[in-house]
Amino acid sequence: MEESRSTPAVMILLGPPGAGKGTQARMLEQDFGLIQLSTGDLLRAAVAAGTDAGLAAKSVMEAGRLVSDEIVLAILKDRMEAPDVARGVILDGFPRTRKQAAALDRLLQANGQSVTAAISLEVEDEAMVARVAGRFTCAPAAKDTTTNSNHRRRPGFATNAAARSSGAGPTTTP
Repeated sequence: MEESRSTPAVMILLGPPGAGKGTQARMLEQDFGLIQLSTGDLLRAAVAAGTDAGLAAKSVMEAGRLVSDEIVLAILKDRMEAPDVARGVILDGFPRTRKQAAALDRLLQANGQSVTAAISLEVEDEAMVARVAGRFTCAPAAKDTTTNSNHRRRPGFATNAAARSSGAGPTTTP
């Protein structure tokens, strides 16, 4: 990517769960100074911040339903207007459907932007199953991780002092 971009870069990482989208996004973040945006992280942040879209998402999630594309796009739009994304973003696993892709295109066009690159990560089924089957979330640490990468950590796999002091252990991720 060129340093003299007049509009922020918009990269999309696509692939099934366990393909390594988050891992690749973190490396691209470091290499290019872009900001990784994961819809799950955005939803949790919007709920925690109490934004209008976050409150709408919270009520939907508490009812056990999927958050609508409209709410997700509203949260994404708000986040993409923040000053720290001036160089661009890496969309981690979004869009997932053609409808979401069309809505993302409209959102970007309204801001004079377009998708700079879309990368599809492909991994053999056995490797993905092994990665996903080993995942868990340590709630206080709020980090999705795998047992393979954490087998040497303390009991409970807590990844920070707050998580360790709370006595929280791993919980499975659906």
